[in-house]
Amino acid sequence: MAGMTALAGTVVHEARMAQRGRVLWLAMVPAVLLSFVLGLGSPVVGGLTDPVARIGAWAMLLTTFCAPALAVALADRFSRLLHSRRPGLAELLESTPGSGTLRMIGTLAGPLAVGLSPVAVVLAAVCVAAAVTGGAAGPVLGAGLVALGTIVVPGALVATTIAALLTLLVPVAAARVVVVALWFWSTHLNTELLAVPTLARTLFSPLGGYPAAAWLHASPSWASGSPPGILSPPPTTPAALLSVALVLGAAAAFVATARAVAGLRA
Repeated sequence: MAGMTALAGTVVHEARMAQRGRVLWLAMVPAVLLSFVLGLGSPVVGGLTDPVARIGAWAMLLTTFCAPALAVALADRFSRLLHSRRPGLAELLESTPGSGTLRMIGTLAGPLAVGLSPVAVVLAAVCVAAAVTGGAAGPVLGAGLVALGTIVVPGALVATTIAALLTLLVPVAAARVVVVALWFWSTHLNTELLAVPTLARTLFSPLGGYPAAAWLHASPSWASGSPPGILSPPPTTPAALLSVALVLGAAAAFVATARAVAGLRA
């Protein structure tokens, strides 16, 4: 119980600090605006007549640009715990209730929630517009929640956790470059563009193509390749559930690895 209380306190504190800082907003505002402009002008997104499909396309577009922006902004969250210049901070953190893992989670979760708030606002606006232009409010609201919970949040989690892990291994600037490259390699660099191994259009891709295709009427081409394979089966409900679980599991594995690395370097 004390550990969860400490986690909640860390989340709230870090969220307030992120709100006051400029780095997060300097990364997120341009990413959200870019996504918004591209969505309005793209027939693949804004031109869809199916309101549920439109919400799914918007969610993937927002995730494409906002997840790596969040990763760049929050890359130093774990390394700050080890290399803080404030005297006595490490000892103070160790004296508080909760494990080092919970402190790491809280340090990342607070700013992540703040960073995702403008994404949620845009997605909510898309849902309202979809409902006004002909979609039933219930299905549209449900589609928005599904998009947020299975596309936007898992993608942001895996991008930010791997970035935070990388900063424990390489300099922050290098980690930011690497995580952006890894993101687009795992989401959009498919074999039809370049004949190299990639996670794009597989169950492991953090873009959210499987939940979008299975539950939000998106094109199956966002999920699996052609022809389907072991890692890219047709986008059914079981496949979508497995894809979301794999992405969330990867984020948890990155946090666990970061905790192990931090323990070795402490």
